[in-house]
Amino acid sequence: MSANAIHDLWTDVVEPTFKDYLPLLFQGIPITLELTFAAISLVVVSGFIFGLGRSSKSRLLRWPCGFMVEVLRGSSAIVQLFWAFYVLPFIGIDLSPFTAGVVVLGLNGGAYFSEVVRAAFASVPKGQTEAAVALNLSAWFRLTRVLLPQALPVMVPPFGNALID
Repeated sequence: MSANAIHDLWTDVVEPTFKDYLPLLFQGIPITLELTFAAISLVVVSGFIFGLGRSSKSRLLRWPCGFMVEVLRGSSAIVQLFWAFYVLPFIGIDLSPFTAGVVVLGLNGGAYFSEVVRAAFASVPKGQTEAAVALNLSAWFRLTRVLLPQALPVMVPPFGNALID
C-alpha cells in the first residue's frame, strides 16, 4: 500500500470534517431552542420570586430568598448541573438530563435576574408607594398597578442581557 493510500485511509477514518458533523448539529437545534425557552420562563418566574422575596420586609421571605440567591450565584452552573444530575438521585430526586438542565439554568439565571428585579423596584420613588398606601390600595394592586409599570422599563435592558447570557 502506498503512502498516499494510507494517508487517504487515515483522513477518512480519523479526521472527520465539519461537514460530517453538520447534520448532527442541525438535529440539536430544536432541543436547544426548547431548553432555552423553558429556562427563560423559569428565569423570569424565579427572578421575580427571589427579587421580590429579597425586598420583602418579612424575614421569613427575605432570608430563604437571600440564601438561595447567594448559593446559586456563588457556585458555578456546571457544579449545579453536576449536583442536579448525579447527586440528587442519592436523595430520591431523579431528574432527566433535559429537566436538570432547565431547572439549573433557570434557577441560576433567576438568581442573577433577581438583583435586576430588586434594583428596578428600589428605583421607583418611595413617594409612589406612600401615595398608594395613603389611598388604601391593596398590596397586590400597589404591586401590579403602581410599582410594576414603573419598574418594568428599568428592567428591560438588563433582562435582554440576562437572556443573552
